[in-house]
Amino acid sequence: MDLRARTSRFAQPTPVLLFATVGWALTYPLVKDSLAHTSTGAFLTVRFAVGALTALPFALRAGLDRTSVLRGAFLGLLLWLGFALNTWGLVFTTATRTGFITSLCVVLVPVFGVLFFRLRAHLAAYLGAGLATAGLFVMSAPSLFSGSGSLLGDGLVTVSALVLSFHLLFTGRFAPKVNPAVAVFAQIAVVTLLSALSLPFEEVRFELTPALVGTILFTGVFASALFVYGQLWAQARVSAVRAALIFTLEPLLSALFSRLLLDDPLPPTTIAGGGLIVAAVLVGELWPRLAARRAAVPARPVRPAP
Repeated sequence: MDLRARTSRFAQPTPVLLFATVGWALTYPLVKDSLAHTSTGAFLTVRFAVGALTALPFALRAGLDRTSVLRGAFLGLLLWLGFALNTWGLVFTTATRTGFITSLCVVLVPVFGVLFFRLRAHLAAYLGAGLATAGLFVMSAPSLFSGSGSLLGDGLVTVSALVLSFHLLFTGRFAPKVNPAVAVFAQIAVVTLLSALSLPFEEVRFELTPALVGTILFTGVFASALFVYGQLWAQARVSAVRAALIFTLEPLLSALFSRLLLDDPLPPTTIAGGGLIVAAVLVGELWPRLAARRAAVPARPVRPAP
């Protein structure tokens, strides 16, 4: 097999989305650990500044067209709000819980699509939303009744999931109509600007350590620039259903990475609630896919009895 053939095997939407999902799952424990040395706004500003500098040469080479810049900037506004709430929530809750709760955005996409974009949704979307709500309650019930600090973190991450579901919806709508390199740069540049503007509203803290530098480089260059580019590129070539199914791996992988890197606790409520959320995503995405495939298979003709 020649080099071109090998490259083409990996330059496919599904492997690209899988690779990005693994990378995004790894960011949860890395960012959680880094927040001991930096404030939320400072981390986001530096992280996305690195990402913007990474994306800039590719955007300039592609040509900064107005449509891609404006739509990328709008996605950047949603992404900043989602990331800010998510990162802030990580201060108060575990990386494992954050990964599971963030996966709610996949379940909410078809529901919001019906409510705000008049898209049709399968019954499974509503069942998935119900399971996800139950999972969130099971996971957060101990915090709710004991008054522990993780309830605030769970709440912030839940709101971030709502915002990120809109980001996923608009990404799917914009992806076929924009230049991904330009849209990614505009998106990251807006996140950088908004993060910098939020600095006066927090107690800025930034202790430069080798671990923090490594996290910033990984989340800036890869998670913020290359993986977001891969998502835009891939979502222009695959259905939202397939993309959502691949994203269901993220909470499971984040729980695994968090356990390995941070020795994150896995109490029964987290396991049970997280399992319900993953089940919700699978029901909401797999059921319609299987039903559509079954409907597309022609019925076999019945042979007359001899």
